[in-house]
Amino acid sequence: MQVKKLFKFIKWCTIILLGLPALVYLIWIAGNISDDDLNPALAKLVTQLPKTQLSDRDNAYFDILGLAAPNKMSPHEWGLAWFSQAIHNDQLIREGQPHLPISLDGYPSSTEKLNLPCLSNASSQSCIEEIANNPSEAKQCLREGAVLLQRFDSLLDKEYQEPYRDMMPLSDLAILSIEHQAIRLAELRFSVDVANGNNDVALTRWGNETSFILRQAKYSHSLIDKMVLTMALKRYQRLLADYISAQPKVARQQVTQIQDMLRLFKKDAVTLQPAFENEAILSAKLILSPLMSPIELSDGSEPIYKRLALFLSIPLFDRHATANSLSKIQLEYARTASLSGDDYREALAGLAAQRAQQEGEGDFLSYHNPVGHVLAQVAVAPDMTEYMYKSDEVIANAQLLLAAINLIAQNKTDEKSVSIAIKENQASLKHPFTGELPQFDTKTRSLSYPAPKDFSKNIAWPIAITL
Repeated sequence: MQVKKLFKFIKWCTIILLGLPALVYLIWIAGNISDDDLNPALAKLVTQLPKTQLSDRDNAYFDILGLAAPNKMSPHEWGLAWFSQAIHNDQLIREGQPHLPISLDGYPSSTEKLNLPCLSNASSQSCIEEIANNPSEAKQCLREGAVLLQRFDSLLDKEYQEPYRDMMPLSDLAILSIEHQAIRLAELRFSVDVANGNNDVALTRWGNETSFILRQAKYSHSLIDKMVLTMALKRYQRLLADYISAQPKVARQQVTQIQDMLRLFKKDAVTLQPAFENEAILSAKLILSPLMSPIELSDGSEPIYKRLALFLSIPLFDRHATANSLSKIQLEYARTASLSGDDYREALAGLAAQRAQQEGEGDFLSYHNPVGHVLAQVAVAPDMTEYMYKSDEVIANAQLLLAAINLIAQNKTDEKSVSIAIKENQASLKHPFTGELPQFDTKTRSLSYPAPKDFSKNIAWPIAITL
């Protein structure tokens, strides 16, 4: 009898200890079934993807993809085949179905990465000087990359637009390494042409190549694509700065051509606004996907009790609030990128202050609390200010090169004339990101922008033009 009473006591204690929390948990879930509303601006971006305006036949995007194709295959057809498989996989991922890796000859790229010269920021020589002192290595690289370079040259007159894809977190990403290698080969060829005295050929190619890359940048919306192209444009500008510095007399004879090429560098070509909006879309899709939960979003290294807590939190996970929170700062970056002048720099300062406040505040996942409100809405998105600086540097460099070639054309390269020119052209010469004007070093006779102290030399490596 005593044993029965003991078991009965244990039974009711167990019911109370386990059942009551379970009942409270179920009531909590029942009271928090609905999510917050999705931010209308974010909802529009996620659901209304723009349509590509170019036909597939006329779009050099597929030729760029096809740079990785085997030598006997059409790059354009290969690129179309890759994209078609990627779109099919996107659909399978959205439906939660298994998908197969893209299967094409030459994918992943089997092209051996060339060991190109002129890759070091620390070199005391310009690329033109380095090639002139040792042309054999550069010429060997050009011979090995001849097919790739020929393919790149063949598409420079074509139009370009990155197609919009309804991508998911596990979607296949476009091949960028082979495009980067093709552009580096073209840059290398410029230095070889100048070293061989083929200045007119070199400058014409510089104009054709930068014109195409500017079109690419203008009609790209993926952040990684934008930055690959932005960095390419910066390297081309450095080559031109080195060319003008080394051969001012020759550059003076080409002043009209150089001016026309530099005037194509406009903000709408390198603005990161569409890229930041695309980042917000991808972040929101990651959170809104039914395949994703707090467990999938964790790194898997948590202790067992935390994994259990994450599992129990799934019914309380507010996808809309989390998506709103995570994309909020990305959309703010997009808004900031649309500004200019003092308004732009003030918005940048505001973003920096916002990030400083958020550092260390923890997770970005949002959950309901017992009364149906969001318990936490903390989102610390990646710092995008470095990307914005790099984009702004392209515009600043173009204005600096224009000012330099104008001074050289007028033969006004003394300190007084340079100072007057900077003062008279403050509006165009003020650096978009820092707000600073270029400085003239009387010892080296070089014109350049001061490097921001907040960035390392790998990020902030201003060009200098010797007058």
